[in-house]
Amino acid sequence: MEKITVPFITGDGVGAEVTPSMQAVVNAACQESYGDRRGIEWKEVLAGERAFHETGSWLPDETMEAFRTYKVGIKGPLTTPRRQRYPFLERSLASDA
Repeated sequence: MEKITVPFITGDGVGAEVTPSMQAVVNAACQESYGDRRGIEWKEVLAGERAFHETGSWLPDETMEAFRTYKVGIKGPLTTPRRQRYPFLERSLASDA
């Protein structure tokens, strides 16, 4: 089976609840379209509040590198830090990757 790697960011808050459902829907669409010929290998990367607590960075370099390397990615909703000099995370993901 040919597999492509898709980085994903679970996100903060409701992201942990909706991300597995999103993956199930995308996997089912792949199965319906390609059968056993193609599939997705999910690669979790970090951003947002979870990333900050685990790595000290709201948007780790490893996350941006994964989006650049694989040229695609999916993300859940992210917490944006307030009253701090951080770029808006959504904009950074869209423009830098």
